[in-house]
Amino acid sequence: MGKYERSLKQVQLKNYVAENEMDKALDLVEDMMRDKVTDISDLRMYAEVYYKCGVYDRARELYYRVCDELPTRRNLYRLIVICAKGGYIDEAEKLLAEYVEKDGESVNRYVLRYRIDAAAG
Repeated sequence: MGKYERSLKQVQLKNYVAENEMDKALDLVEDMMRDKVTDISDLRMYAEVYYKCGVYDRARELYYRVCDELPTRRNLYRLIVICAKGGYIDEAEKLLAEYVEKDGESVNRYVLRYRIDAAAG
């Protein structure tokens, strides 16, 4: 897939997400993931589509790739939420400890604690 075709598909994907047509967006992401994806923003967008479609395993894998390349609090926050929703509670606990280490003063740590506890039951 060339640059031009990829950029057209990116625009189409953004339109599907904006219109909340997640089934079409998921099909498009599956097609686009056949090629090697190196752009962090693309990986983040694909992970969000997988997350919104309930494919937490694939979203988790992509967010780990994103966090390896760009370890920000925002990316770590999303990874923790995905792990909690996907049932990876132990993993979410470890990531929360890392998040608190990075930003111990943030109120988001309480939100994440709540999400993990709610997912654990």
